[in-house]
Amino acid sequence: MVVQEVAGVLLAMLLGFLAAEMLLEHGVLYKLSFLRRVAKLANLPDVCGVTFATAFVSPAASNAMLQSLRDRGVLNDREVLLASLLNAAAVPFYETFTVYLPVVIPLLGPRLGLMYMSAMWLNGALSFAVVVAAGRLALNRRETGLVEEAARKLGRNYKAALRRGLRRFVKTAVVFAATVSTVELLLRYGVLQHLATPLSSYAMGISPQLLPAIGIYVLHPTAGMAAVGQLVKTGVVGEVEALAALLLASVFMLPLLYLRVYIPQWVAIFGPRVGLARGAIGLSIALAARIIVLASVLALVH
Repeated sequence: MVVQEVAGVLLAMLLGFLAAEMLLEHGVLYKLSFLRRVAKLANLPDVCGVTFATAFVSPAASNAMLQSLRDRGVLNDREVLLASLLNAAAVPFYETFTVYLPVVIPLLGPRLGLMYMSAMWLNGALSFAVVVAAGRLALNRRETGLVEEAARKLGRNYKAALRRGLRRFVKTAVVFAATVSTVELLLRYGVLQHLATPLSSYAMGISPQLLPAIGIYVLHPTAGMAAVGQLVKTGVVGEVEALAALLLASVFMLPLLYLRVYIPQWVAIFGPRVGLARGAIGLSIALAARIIVLASVLALVH
């Protein structure tokens, strides 16, 4: 992971912790109380509707807010896990404007880019369905009373809120930096690259011209998509074959992406138990979405 990416994640974490403390101190949660309806679908407490809304702007900041609520005893571990998974339903909206429209679609072309984007939207839909089902089975509906308490609260101490946010950020940032450094060392010495080597064994008749580009995609998705998009634009391969190749490669790419980016972030924010569970469940849902779309594409072709 490059320094700019680490800095971006840390900045989002810092803003999330500070925003959570300031919002709780100021009482803004009361003004956003109408969002409790979203959380109620999964039997999540009322404040999870507010963190869900934050995920449309910054998923990392939303997760930081969840941890602040957990530290205050407002949410328990199970509620934090499901609320963080609920944030994945907001990611398609966030990444459509920050990743797919400015980067993916120009690289792959409009039609192929939109078809590839369908896997992301399916991921969001599956995440929402899993959270609602799990919440109804495992949680008892309850109200924290926090939004009403925030409306009545007087004598707010913003300096203390900022200090609490900064302390939590420093602790989280140290864990995040250590985890990312460990993963990057494993990548540098070729340990994790072995996850990509079985790709050729599962090529399933994919054009040989695509294999180098797909190999690049597994380790560097943006560079790989640029190579695949160029092959499609020059007529070397068709769009359907390129889409099938990208979806197949994403099954190998996603574990690397989660190890490099998401799992270190979640472990740093939530701690090992909740963070690793968040990573395992999120990765399983993401892989299921890709496999479903890939199977649909192959069924249409054959």
